[in-house]
Amino acid sequence: AFIQLNDHFLEFDRIYLSFAHKTRSSLVEILSNRVYTFILSPGSYVRKPKKIIRMLRYPDVRSFSKVARESGFIPSVKIFDISQMETPEELVDEIGKRSLFVKRLYLLDGEPIMLENNYLPLPQFKDITEEDVAGSLYETFYKKYEIKKLVSKKTIISISLCNVEQSRIFEKSVGFPLFFLDTVITDEKGDIVQIGKQYIVSDRYEFSI
Repeated sequence: AFIQLNDHFLEFDRIYLSFAHKTRSSLVEILSNRVYTFILSPGSYVRKPKKIIRMLRYPDVRSFSKVARESGFIPSVKIFDISQMETPEELVDEIGKRSLFVKRLYLLDGEPIMLENNYLPLPQFKDITEEDVAGSLYETFYKKYEIKKLVSKKTIISISLCNVEQSRIFEKSVGFPLFFLDTVITDEKGDIVQIGKQYIVSDRYEFSI
């Protein structure tokens, strides 16, 4: 009888420890993804993150910075890379063998939201500097290159999962769902000026189609 009772205790310990581990893991997930808020009163609450809404109904392109400000956010940019490079093979037919690669992170109120990987045709944009991409890239197209109109030739939205690098950049857990935005932008003549591969935090961004 003692041996049988002891076995029950061992099984209870196993179930309890498994439950405790899962609970701890869930709490770490909630806290790391910033959806839990402590307040100066009894209790704590899950907060609903404020989202930025992007309209996809019209072909005209709007600046992310402008949309962010209209949604009540303060946008900022962190530049990771701006360099001439061999174009990825799958993009060569659209943009040529060499392109200007611009990798940057958009933040809203200091929180990382969108990781941009942009490919711009050369030699057209060979003179773009860090100062030009520190704000709105589209404003640079309009003002510095006198492009009259930007049009979305292709916009494909899918779901991707945070890899290790993206997890570090976005301060999210590995496997956190991201929007993947695959875009091709042209000017008023129909010439490609930008191919974008953008990763966007899913709980802070909403597409309206």
